Amino acid sequence: MTFAESHLRSPRSCFGRDKLPARSAVSPRHILFVVGAFGLGCGGPPALTVDLPLHLEDHLEAATVEGSEVPAIPPQAVEWRFDEPQPDWRATPLWNPPFGRVTMAPIADGLRITLTNQTRISDGSLAAGLHVVVPDWDRRDWAEVVVRARADSASAVNVCGLGFNLREGRGSTGRSSPSFQFGGQTTPMVRDGAIHTYRLRVSAGSAAFHGPMGHLALWCRTPGDTGSIDLLSVTVVPTGAAYADAPHGIRPVTIGARIRRTLYTHAPGRFSYRVRVPEGGRLDAGLGVLHGDDSVTFRVRVRAGGDEETLFEERYADGGQWGQRSIDLANYAGRRVTLTLEAGAGQPGTVAFWGAPTVSGARSAEKPNVIFYVIDGAGADQMSLYGYNR
Repeated sequence: MTFAESHLRSPRSCFGRDKLPARSAVSPRHILFVVGAFGLGCGGPPALTVDLPLHLEDHLEAATVEGSEVPAIPPQAVEWRFDEPQPDWRATPLWNPPFGRVTMAPIADGLRITLTNQTRISDGSLAAGLHVVVPDWDRRDWAEVVVRARADSASAVNVCGLGFNLREGRGSTGRSSPSFQFGGQTTPMVRDGAIHTYRLRVSAGSAAFHGPMGHLALWCRTPGDTGSIDLLSVTVVPTGAAYADAPHGIRPVTIGARIRRTLYTHAPGRFSYRVRVPEGGRLDAGLGVLHGDDSVTFRVRVRAGGDEETLFEERYADGGQWGQRSIDLANYAGRRVTLTLEAGAGQPGTVAFWGAPTVSGARSAEKPNVIFYVIDGAGADQMSLYGYNR
């Protein structure tokens, strides 16, 4: 049970009844209070208290934020719209054996890609691809490819995906091979005749791909005897674009294979919270950066009275995984302190991530408070965001 899942109530005269709304019902012994043992007066902001783990990202409104300004020139997306000619996009012949190219024809609002028997590969399915030359992009600079497309039930096209870097020359093994050196993320197609938006992460797929990106490709596939999709637009989104709209905020962030609900800031930036430290208190947080060219110095400071102490400092630059850290707060047990999460960087505007920063203390209950959640057989074809209607 997280802090945000508990009932949080403050007197209307001080904070307004909707300041921190309840999200689910829990028993009174599990309730966390923002106004804990410090009374209900309005003389100043109360300290957050910790009876269960306190997720700081759930309480951004209680933080004092300093610094954190978006870059003056934010990264720009690259977009191709297919309601107008896009001669740089070309049909890709399947690599080995040399199968035919896909048929591409303009329509009123896009480009129709049609798979025929000429694009049948060795496993019996139809496959097709189209690609564009890009100027040796660094794959780490790009977060996702956003594809707007339309397919209907008669098309039978059931999957599309990304490819990078066209192969040179042809092999002679007699087996069909991918036309591109590196594969990317794939997604099921929704075949209901409506326009859908698909977001494919550039970082997913071939882990061995570290060099420049010379070609960007889209491919599609169907087990049937015919198929087509209408391609409306392709947009390549820079890595930092998702964080350019606001100087700081909260969002789920995927680094490597792990997702964290995350406080982000543009360095230099500080989040400061008033917190009453519990017995055996500690702060657990993941450190994260957009990619390895970003170097961020993370600090945790505590101010008790007039003195400020730096409890933690680390320069972190691994864009491939979270750096999970635990900082001991036990020396401040029972005291109201200002807990500050600070990020600095040589390049102003660098995005820094605090992954699920959580203050907790020694366990007070004899039995653990555990929710065990199990889901089985939940494929993408059974989720409403992919068109499942139940």
